[in-house]
Parts: sequence; structure tokens; C-alpha cells
Amino acid sequence: MGHEYADDVPIVVRLRGEILRTTCSTSNGSNRVERKRQERIAELEAVIERSVSLAEQAQLLAKENDQLRAELHDRTEQLRNAQILGGTQGRSDPLAPSKSRHGS
Repeated sequence: MGHEYADDVPIVVRLRGEILRTTCSTSNGSNRVERKRQERIAELEAVIERSVSLAEQAQLLAKENDQLRAELHDRTEQLRNAQILGGTQGRSDPLAPSKSRHGS
């Protein structure tokens, strides 16, 4: 792995099974290098945490979307059945949840 500058030091971090690679310049002394290395590691950890959070949010939204799709399918079937029977049989809103379905 070549470096652009001779005083660049490679940094390899393993976090949650992922290997992250970056470099840090050593031109201003080893204390600065260590501080920069720690800052870079913290930045990479923050990016990973944000990515994990977004993935979890996406998973929850996908699950909610599936539930809403199933509810839409059920209500569409109710409407079709009501139309086939020639009316709503006393219900003012054929798409309103039925009492038997929700246990009310």
C-alpha cells in the first residue's frame, strides 16, 4: 500500500467486524500524530454509528410499510366485498375498521 508522503503512517481500525483504513501525517511529532489518529478513529466510529442507526431506522420503516400495505390490502378486499354485495349494509364507511376485526 503506497503512501503519497513518506511521513504518512497507515491507521487500520477494526470496528464491529469492519476494517477501516486511513493515514495520518507524522510531520509535526508523535504526540500530534497520536492525537490526530485518535480524532480520526473517533470520526470513523461516529460514521459507523450513524450508518447503523440509519440501517435500523430503514428496517423499522420497511416493517411499518409492510404492515400498512397489508392493512390497505385488507380494506380494499372489504370494499370489494361490500361493492359485490350491492351496498355497505348499514355501514356509513365501508373502509372503516370492522368491530369484529379489532375486537371492539
